[in-house]
Amino acid sequence: MTEKQWDGRPQEPERDGWHWLGGSGGSMSIPFLWQASSQFWASGNRFAISPHVLVDEEFTYEGPCPTPADLAARDAATIERCAVACEGVAEEWIADGFKDYGKIARGCAKAVRALKTQEPS
Repeated sequence: MTEKQWDGRPQEPERDGWHWLGGSGGSMSIPFLWQASSQFWASGNRFAISPHVLVDEEFTYEGPCPTPADLAARDAATIERCAVACEGVAEEWIADGFKDYGKIARGCAKAVRALKTQEPS
């Protein structure tokens, strides 16, 4: 199966937003702002870049930049997976007769879940 040629526009071209584009020749990922009303890109000191220019320059579309809400949801899901893993270890230790170690692992699960409420420093 062949990969579809990128047309120079983001996944949802009707919406403004930041997206990651692979640099010309795959050199690095660069954030670009898509402006839906004009159907142009902007990045750094380059403005009103038409989609076909980026295709001609061999940029590739990597996807939308995550929003703070996207990152918070990802972090919350990761924290919960870690807490569930700690609870699983606690249950195994308790089942094996190591009740005190099980209590410690449950305390770890509680501490991991508390990370959700802490602000970044």
